[in-house]
Amino acid sequence: MGGKSWAWALIAGSAIMFILMVLHPSQHAPMHVGGSGGHEIAVSLSDIVHFGAITIIVVIAFGTVGLTARLGFDRPLALAGLVFFFFAAVATVLSASMSGLVAPKVFAVHEKGVWGKETLSAVASLEYWIHQAFAKLHAVGESLAIVLWSAAWPSSHWSHLPLRAFGVLAGLGIILAMFAGQLAMDLHGVVVIAGLQGAWLIGAALLGMNLERQTP
Repeated sequence: MGGKSWAWALIAGSAIMFILMVLHPSQHAPMHVGGSGGHEIAVSLSDIVHFGAITIIVVIAFGTVGLTARLGFDRPLALAGLVFFFFAAVATVLSASMSGLVAPKVFAVHEKGVWGKETLSAVASLEYWIHQAFAKLHAVGESLAIVLWSAAWPSSHWSHLPLRAFGVLAGLGIILAMFAGQLAMDLHGVVVIAGLQGAWLIGAALLGMNLERQTP
């Protein structure tokens, strides 16, 4: 993949994703924007965050293809990193879809009086735990990808050693903290994870721009 478009995609995508996670709402009232024919369309901050995340993860995925190309598609660790990232990207789309598409429908049905409180509680809880499961899969998948890319980074570039060390420590740290119950997938946890992962991706993009393509 020639050029530097992949690097700018990683930089912009990671920065925007972090901002979206900071803005991630618990509950926000919708705002109304003008639509065709004089109709108004209700758009909530939740819609912006979740649909934005679905869009931005595609931009970041494009960037990771370019990063992997620089590290070498023929190198097992680099390619494995890309596979884990795409696994994480799919989990991101599913997680955001649960919160952005499924959850609003659940509460819309309840407001129509179709369900009682017990049914709403059961369905909403199921939606929440599915969302949480996909969010955790994303966090683990992207962290593993960063660890693998860090390991695949050319050892001849000693000036890049801090990036490699940060990637391994941050990636493994996120996974271990999650399994130890010290890092929950709440608003604080999501911001921490997005910040660490985004920082490494931005650093990798900046250093990888001038990195020669690697061979096995």
